[in-house]
Amino acid sequence: MDVNTTLLAVGDMIYDGSARPAVPVPTVRYGDVLAVGERTMDVRVGGARLDGLPMMAHCSEASVGDRVRVVTVGAESVVDGILA
Repeated sequence: MDVNTTLLAVGDMIYDGSARPAVPVPTVRYGDVLAVGERTMDVRVGGARLDGLPMMAHCSEASVGDRVRVVTVGAESVVDGILA
């Protein structure tokens, strides 16, 4: 066993990686606009209807039937882009 491998093994024994908090990973999905409000949007994503999703200001120009991008981090989702 070389020095680097030994140091890595000792480091693994000292540090318990499970102690660090889980970092939420963003998930990007695409959906179709069902309705647009002042600050929220109803979107169909993968067959599920998501009502009242908050949207970025530039998404207020979306129309029913447009394709949009929905980003989810943890339990929070937001419409952040219009594709067509």
